[in-house]
This record gives sequence, structure tokens and C-alpha cells, in this order.
Amino acid sequence: MNLFKDSFSGEEMIDHIKVYDLIDEVEAKMQSDLFISAGFEQIRSGKLSTGRRILIIIINFMTSLTVIRSLIAIIADPNSPWQYYCFNPLLAYGFLGRFMSAVFICGHGNMFVHALVLYWKEGQGKLTPIIDIRDMYRNLSNPTKEEVNKFTYFLKIMPYINLLGLAFITGPLGMFRALGAVLTAYNYHGFMFLSYYFPVMATFLVVNQYCCNIYIYVHILIAQSTTYFRIRLTRVEKDLQKACFESKKGIDYSKQHDFSLAQHINRALLDLQDTLDQVAQHNELLKHLLRDGLVGMGGVFVNFLVFMLGPNPWYFRIIPVGTVVFVGIVTGCSFGNASELYVRILNMAKVLHSCQSVVQNDLVSRTNKRASVGDIYTSILDPKKCMSFEEKAENLKCKFQILRMIHRVSSRYLRIGYTVGNGDSFSPSDSASFVSNILGTSLMFLNTKHAFIS
Repeated sequence: MNLFKDSFSGEEMIDHIKVYDLIDEVEAKMQSDLFISAGFEQIRSGKLSTGRRILIIIINFMTSLTVIRSLIAIIADPNSPWQYYCFNPLLAYGFLGRFMSAVFICGHGNMFVHALVLYWKEGQGKLTPIIDIRDMYRNLSNPTKEEVNKFTYFLKIMPYINLLGLAFITGPLGMFRALGAVLTAYNYHGFMFLSYYFPVMATFLVVNQYCCNIYIYVHILIAQSTTYFRIRLTRVEKDLQKACFESKKGIDYSKQHDFSLAQHINRALLDLQDTLDQVAQHNELLKHLLRDGLVGMGGVFVNFLVFMLGPNPWYFRIIPVGTVVFVGIVTGCSFGNASELYVRILNMAKVLHSCQSVVQNDLVSRTNKRASVGDIYTSILDPKKCMSFEEKAENLKCKFQILRMIHRVSSRYLRIGYTVGNGDSFSPSDSASFVSNILGTSLMFLNTKHAFIS
């Protein structure tokens, strides 16, 4: 549907142009940040940028090396030559250095998996929540000012993701590691260590900034997608509730509008069907991102338990709490958005059940009104006899579509986000297995010979 109609005012036209300019800016920014390798249309048609995809592979290879270096820094003895070989700049920090190395393992490892999923899905052309942003806005035909503000809320943040990551994460961590390298060189390896380390530090800054971008993009992408679906579902719900309200008030719908009540409900159901189709397409990517986020959250809990149960002073044990709170809030918001959308879809069944009664009442009402006074006995014995075939078919189609949508919104396969197996929800045994893996991994690290020396 063409958004730019003659009926639009000049202000509305300017708003639409601004939204499309914003989407163009987001598309260019995603490419420059190597979140995607090509434009939205190029990804959809399979014309990917080979050069950018090679750069993504190289950066992810460096990310894997950073994870391995951090793992060696935790496991190796402080006096071991392996601390020198892996260029560990955090050795002089003691407990804090080991904790930060563990954070880098969880964070960089999780972002490495995210990047591989995005790289794989991009090759298949299935980055629907990303490449369909223009189509998503186009589907909001004649959006209100409030809907435009909701749709663009997270898009407005995306052009500044690089600056946010550099200012609040990569910059402070770079200074922290630079100071640690100087202290490590002074206390352990000598100042020749700095001449070897600082070139390696440049690769760390690139890797860390790339991982920050991936982390912020992923969670904003989930929020953007769920916000769009909430807008679509709100529209459908308002249309169906309006039909139910006017029917209960006894308003003759065909006189108030140019179409019948069944036609109005059918249009709303088609909109709902299109929305659910898009939910399934978006979920092909989002379920992988949320699954990886859940695994990363498990790694953060392992890190927390290891440092809490290890032989460390109480004031050091407070430090891991901050990581758990921060990651828990961000991951919880993404899972909360996905779960809220799923519950919203399930609740559509209530409105659809009400529409069933409305269609039936409208059928009887229209039949009785069309029956002539002289044919009153016929209308009582066979109310549908006075209706045309097209009207019967229209009402029958509406009833069928309502039943079909009730069945579909109640399906477990529409659950957006991470599920177990083939769409099943988490069971108590699944949750127990997840917690047991966290505790078992924590105990394994605690029993490592050189992992945590006070």
C-alpha cells in the first residue's frame, strides 16, 4: 500500500520522509559497523558484500583468540610463562584481573556466537527483523503520530550505538587494560612487555568495540521487532472490539459504514493473519539470539558463583554482583518483551471468541429485518431463507476465519523467543537441568588447581 496519498497533510508527509531517512541512516550504520555486510535489498536478493563478510570472519577469529587468551589468564599460575605468552595485562590486578578475564570470556564468547548466527542467517537471506524494517513501516498504513513515535523510538538510538559503546565500555576498558599492562610490566615481566602488548591491545579494542555493537544491536533489534508487533496487534484488537461494541449496542453496522459487520471482521482477521505470519518469520532469527542470550546468562552465573564461593575476601565477592544485575536486567528485558508479545497473542483468543457471538447475532438480526411482515412465519421457521447466497457465504467465511484464528493464536509454535525442542515451553526438568549445568560448571572451575589463588 502506498503511504504517500494525496489525503496526507504536509506535516504527515514530512514525518513519513523523516522516518524513511532514519531507516536509510540505520541501514548505512549497520553496514559500517559490520552488523550486516550489505544493504537490505541486497541481502534479500542474495547480493552480499564479499569484502565485508571477510572482515566479519577476521574480526570473529580475533574474538575467538581473545576468549582463549582470557581463559589461559584465569587457569595459568600467576608465575607461569603462559601469562606472558598470552599477553595478559591484568595480572597485576590479582582478583580483579581474574574476574575481568572471566567477564571477557562470557561477553566475547556470547557475542562470537551471536555474530556467527547473524552471518549464517544473512547468507540464507533470513534476517527478516532487519531487512524488513521498511516493509514493517509500510505495513503501518496511515500510522498515527503515537504509532510513528513508538516505531522509531529504538531506531533513533541505532546511529549512536558506536559512540555509546566507545564512551561507556571500550574506552574505559582500554584505559583499564593499559594501566594494567604498565603495572604488570613493572611487577612481573619488565617494560619490554609493553612493546609486545600494545599492538595486541589495538586488536582487543577493535574486538571489544565490535562485540559492544553486536550486544546493543541485538537487544535493540528484539525491542524494535516486538514494538512493531504490539502496534499491529493493538490495531487488530481495536477493530475487533469496535465491532463487538457496536453489535452489543444494537447499531446497524451496514448503515454506519459502507460494508457489513462480517466484512469488517474479515478485514481485521486478514490483518491478524498477516501479523502472525510475520511473527513466525521474525522468530526464525530472534529465537536463536534469545537462546544464545540465555546461554550467556548461564555463563555469567557460573562466573558469579565461582568468585562468590572461591577463597576471596568478602569485599571482592561484591564485585560480581554488578555484572549479574546488569546482564540480568538487559537479558530480562528482551525475554520480557518476547514473553509479553506471546501472552498478547494468546489473549487475542478472548476477543475472537466474542466475535463468534457477534457474527451469529448479526446474522439473526439482519435475517429478521429483511423478512417481510407477510412472511413472518417463514422467517421464524427458517431465518436464513430470506438471505442471499452471497450473504450466507460471507457469514460462513467469517465464522470459519474466526475459528481458524482462534486455533492459530493458541498454537505453541507462535511463541516468539527461545523454546525447548519443537516449540514446547520450559518444563521443571528443563529448568533443573539448566541450573544443574551452572552449578556443575562452577564446581569444576573451583576444583581447578591454579584457578583462584588468593
